[in-house]
Amino acid sequence: MSEDKVETSLADFIKKTKESTVEGLGADWELSEPIKLELSAVVKGKVGGGLDIQIVNFGAKVEAEQVQKVNLSISPKGEVAEAQKAAKIATAEAEKQAAEHMKKRLR
Repeated sequence: MSEDKVETSLADFIKKTKESTVEGLGADWELSEPIKLELSAVVKGKVGGGLDIQIVNFGAKVEAEQVQKVNLSISPKGEVAEAQKAAKIATAEAEKQAAEHMKKRLR
């Protein structure tokens, strides 16, 4: 039997993805957008409750019924992330004000 693991923990996968991305970018570059991932995962119950989400490694053979798709987005902390957060908040506030203005006009 092969020594290759069939699964990797979600936490380990995210950690390795971030480390590889930072290493690959080098000191002169930074991410301007979040990293969007679609993963195949196996969800297992744990003794005492809770879930253990394992990422299916490339080439692993598992039952199709066991595999779930997981979509997630990770982004760097710092100036880029703060600017994106501020833009989302400003957009949400503008939409809220526009909706309130429209309600007043309809009364």
